[in-house]
Amino acid sequence: DVGIDLNLSLIEAGALLHDIAKTYSLKHPNINHAEKGAEWITALGYPEVAEIIRWHIELPNELKIEERTIVNYSDKRVKHQTIVSLEERFEDLIKRYGKDEKSRQRIEEFYNRTKALEKIIFSHLPFGPEFIKTLE
Repeated sequence: DVGIDLNLSLIEAGALLHDIAKTYSLKHPNINHAEKGAEWITALGYPEVAEIIRWHIELPNELKIEERTIVNYSDKRVKHQTIVSLEERFEDLIKRYGKDEKSRQRIEEFYNRTKALEKIIFSHLPFGPEFIKTLE
């Protein structure tokens, strides 16, 4: 316990459902799957889970440890089904989505903010981010 109160059930639900609208967005390219997924889950009566889904791609302005940022960070540490470093994950994102300079810059900004969040998270833990890879 590091003195941060997090709802683990909420994190688990958000982690399991964060990509619920991913397939839908592949069929409808102008749809943001985070927003669409949040919309669906809100309609089902789970606004707290929806908030996690809404923020699993981008980070809120204030970087702090909370359920939505934990799910966001965790999502950035997985490439398909493998735990990877942030560097490896973002290299993959640039290859897949960095079609132009604007897209690459946006991904680079996401990387820098996620790296800052990583520092915040691990400043409260007795181990570093490299430890996560040993959990596979």
